[in-house]
Amino acid sequence: MTELHAAGRLVMAEPWQDDSGALLVFRGDQAEVEAIMAADPHYRAPGVCVDSLRQWRPIVGSAPPPRPA
Repeated sequence: MTELHAAGRLVMAEPWQDDSGALLVFRGDQAEVEAIMAADPHYRAPGVCVDSLRQWRPIVGSAPPPRPA
């Protein structure tokens, strides 16, 4: 996650208050995010389940700009 955040691909990652899961916000289209998840062994680990992959369009504020490469 640290590398994805430093590369500007992961905007934020926060666990739910009750530790039942987490919300991860990625920058990219669906194909890019699916490729990130396919390359990361974390998403294939026992007990890890992606409930949904959805596009987000903030109406107040915006995601921070990409970090320089």
